[in-house]
Formats: sequence, C-alpha cells, structure tokens
Amino acid sequence: MLCSNFVLLSSVIKLMKKNKYKDATIITHSGRKPDDHFGFVNTPVYRGSTILSKNVKEFKDKSGKYQYGSLGTPSSDSLENNIKDLEQADGCKLTSSGRSAILLALMSVLEKNDHILLSDNVYHPTKIIVNNFLSKMGISSSYFSPENTMDIETFLQSNTKAIFLESPGSLTFEVLDIPSITKIAKKMNIRNFALSFTNTVEDIKKFKKILPTQKKIYKIESKNAVKTFNKLIKIGDNFLIDRGDLSKEVSIENIPYMQRKIV
Repeated sequence: MLCSNFVLLSSVIKLMKKNKYKDATIITHSGRKPDDHFGFVNTPVYRGSTILSKNVKEFKDKSGKYQYGSLGTPSSDSLENNIKDLEQADGCKLTSSGRSAILLALMSVLEKNDHILLSDNVYHPTKIIVNNFLSKMGISSSYFSPENTMDIETFLQSNTKAIFLESPGSLTFEVLDIPSITKIAKKMNIRNFALSFTNTVEDIKKFKKILPTQKKIYKIESKNAVKTFNKLIKIGDNFLIDRGDLSKEVSIENIPYMQRKIV
C-alpha cells in the first residue's frame, strides 16, 4: 500500500508541472519528496544545527546540499518549494526577519557601483542596511523628501538601479505621488520597485497599471493585508512580510500565528 501511495504521489507531482491545478491540490501535494525520506509522504521536521559532511573535501568546499541548520533544512526547502509552486515562481527564499527580507530584496537587484534612491520616510532599519552595509559594498545611496516628490529627478543618477518607497511612510505617514515617481523612473529605465503597506487587491492593480513591465515587490505590514492575503497572492508577484511594522497592529505573541496563517 505504501508503494502504491508513493507511486501515485510521484505521478501527481510530475503532472502538476505540466498542468494548472487549484491551490488546494497544490498545497496537498507540492513540496514533498517521499523518495528522499524513505517513502514517507510528509517531509519530516528536521531539528538540529550541526551537519556532517561525507569527507573533508565536501566540508571545505561546502559542496554538500546543507551546511548548517539555520541555513536551510529539508523542512524549510519543502515549505519554499510549496510557496514557489503556489506562486508559479522560479524560486522562493524564506528569511528569519523583515530586515533580512529587505536586505535580500535589495541584494537581488544591486551590486558594486550601483546607486539606490530612497524616500526619507522609510523604515529605519532599511536606512541602517543601506548606510552601514551596502555602502561597504560600493553601493551609493541618496534620500529625497517625501514632501517634494517632484524633485526626485534631481536625485537620479546614471547608475541608479532601484527606488525604494514607503507610502504611507513609516511613522510619519506621508503619502507619496507614486504615479509621478514611476513616470520619471520609467524614463530613466529603472526596473525595480517595492510598495509598502500593500493592503488591498486594488493597491496591487494600481501599482501594476503604473508599472506593467517592471519588477515589483509588495510589503505585507498590516492586519488588513493578512486578512486579504489569499486574494493578494493571486495577483501579486513577489511579497515581503515585515514583522516589525506588523507588530504595531498585532500583539507580539500573535506574530508567529499570523506568519503561519500567511504561509
């Protein structure tokens, strides 16, 4: 019976790659590799830190699939693959915090000698990342006043690779003129944008209408966004879940529950 179930599950996973299934089917079958776990259908929960290498060469070259527990396990891989299949994406990477998620997003589009422009009302840890970390990598930055978005063109440089906005702004809640900013950015051929406090399907639709071809990241930072996430995920491309801002609306002890609900 175990063998029959194993063969059936393997066949379903192969079919999923060729056909479009409803979310319930994908959630039930995706992210599982029973052949890697002696035929067990569900991926076991791997707890641990130290991982043994087959030999000294593998240890030195870090050529094994896993090097350390906090860097990834079959359990986290299973979840990432499940989200990837739900999103029909090329890949998915889980992070441990909102700050690390912001860093990952920025590092995916920036490299040495690039320039990033940010609104001055962004989440403070974002400034720490840009000023104290990215600067050491040769990435320059500038900030513009959220009250004078029409002056943004004076801050753009030939090597500006990304614009990072928050609207409404963190703590001070200024609302930016996103259509005007994106119009200028498109003229400069900037292709990477992030939208803070994405709350509704309409927010995503408006952002997509303004930026039909650019890469977009939507930040989940409110209780309302969590409630409507099932609808948001169907039309959005990439999401960043910010636990810091989310904790302003949700008590800290409920954050893990919220995260689990989102995933």
